[in-house]
Amino acid sequence: MDSNKDHEKIKRLALEFLKAHKTAVVATASRSCEPQAATVFYSIDDDFTFNFVTDRNSRKYKNLLENPYISIVVGVGPEVVTIQCGGHAELVDYAKETARAMKIAGKVIINSKLYFIPPSLPVLMNLTVELGIFIVKPSWMVMLDLECQKDPQTFAKNYQRVLP
Repeated sequence: MDSNKDHEKIKRLALEFLKAHKTAVVATASRSCEPQAATVFYSIDDDFTFNFVTDRNSRKYKNLLENPYISIVVGVGPEVVTIQCGGHAELVDYAKETARAMKIAGKVIINSKLYFIPPSLPVLMNLTVELGIFIVKPSWMVMLDLECQKDPQTFAKNYQRVLP
């Protein structure tokens, strides 16, 4: 699938897949290269920007302050489709950009489908938690789709480039 039309189809399928999910695994590393992976609830924008919220006391928050590079994986089963991407995480300053931060947090809450207490987005259950709100515009993204019975045209034994 090398043509522009095929690439646009892959992008469309990738975005549909990302919008159909609500959790991702994010991988970060400290300044001293100590790795850490965690599951987060997220929302995705039409331009593939990931939005997620975390506790300011979490390791991922501290890691991203020291080293803003992040990898993200969506799709851990049961289907054999996965999207992997990476880029630079931007911390949204709640004090300076309150409206923007609240909009991002709202999108994550809506996508998580955990509206009420209980259940609620776990990081919001403790009212003393100070939130870290991040956006990630991936610099690269690939999709692996081994669900050949569902769509033989996108079935691939290798990762297909979504971004750039």
